[in-house]
Amino acid sequence: MFKFSKKICKFIESYLMIQIMKRSSTFIPLIIFVCVVSPKIIFAQTDRITPDIAKKIQFRVDSAALVFKKKISQRDGDSPEYLQFALDTFKIECASEYAMDYDYSTVGMNAIMDKATDEYDKLLNKYYKKLLAHLQGDDKQTLINTQRAWLKFKQLEINLIGTVSQTKYSGGGSIQSNLNTEAINEMVKQRAVALYGFYSRLQNN
Repeated sequence: MFKFSKKICKFIESYLMIQIMKRSSTFIPLIIFVCVVSPKIIFAQTDRITPDIAKKIQFRVDSAALVFKKKISQRDGDSPEYLQFALDTFKIECASEYAMDYDYSTVGMNAIMDKATDEYDKLLNKYYKKLLAHLQGDDKQTLINTQRAWLKFKQLEINLIGTVSQTKYSGGGSIQSNLNTEAINEMVKQRAVALYGFYSRLQNN
């Protein structure tokens, strides 16, 4: 099975550090904090996460959220919008890893990954609407057309993911469903980050 901690590091480095901010000196402390120090913040409900465990997780969620927010708020030069985006993505990534500590079954991992994908989809829609509100005239239609094209691409990509995971191509195994949900998660995540990146450019002008 894939290691989720490596996914977190990869995401923070390749997307937030390179695609959005491109300021490695300010982001190194955040990468270290996410991958090494931080507890997890939110969680996905699965059959193995009992109500009692859920309460314990929520307590750590609330505590860790306050610590993380305080830490990133101490950096100079970051906009409030960026700080919120960093906090939101931090929660999603760390929540997934933490939930897998309680349920690392194939079904559980898929449910957790689907939950993370849903959260990234919410961020995607949030920054799509923000970006659309800032564009003027015909430029709005450019974004609308682009997003419609991406949604078509997303469905075709999901179809391809399903195709290559068939036993006759992949060799089968329960890991194929994990790889499928991970691939879909990565696709939605990239789009959410991209839309935030466009929006943050407008904010900085």
